[in-house]
Amino acid sequence: MARRTQVTFADLAGRRIRVLRHGNDAMDRLRDALELEAHAKVIDVDSFDYALFNEAEEQGGAVVTSGGWAGLHPGFVTAPIACEHRVPCFLVYQAHPAPQVGRFIAAMREACCESSAAGAS
Repeated sequence: MARRTQVTFADLAGRRIRVLRHGNDAMDRLRDALELEAHAKVIDVDSFDYALFNEAEEQGGAVVTSGGWAGLHPGFVTAPIACEHRVPCFLVYQAHPAPQVGRFIAAMREACCESSAAGAS
């Protein structure tokens, strides 16, 4: 699976998959789908750390995370799950951010709007 650009529920069938315990409603729905549709063994975790990634690597399991964890552990690659489930993410910032934060927000807005527009076409 490490060479794939995305994985499917079929790829995850029967695997031990670590998922953040009740991160949000969307993640809970994904957890349920992994159990029901992929027949995966879902293991709830409270946080992500090297010990968790090491354990998953040693036991041959997978970890469901956001893309922000890509490249963190040398034994793992990151690939999106090809499914209709989407987990929202949010950017929280002050009402009147510092100029450099404002520039970052503007760049994120542009990147998100461009990727949304590209996905719609």
